[in-house]
Amino acid sequence: MKRSSFITVTDLATLLSATLVIHAQVLDLWGEDDEKITQSVVNPPGIGD
Repeated sequence: MKRSSFITVTDLATLLSATLVIHAQVLDLWGEDDEKITQSVVNPPGIGD
């Protein structure tokens, strides 16, 4: 059977799935270096009282 040069729905789904996995891994790596921001830094006491 001759292989079509068109991208099939299955090919697109596989590519999208792989892209989402890589994206999640990158976000996890970036998140490991982020400092935790406490509520007191976001909304210091005395402001807006």
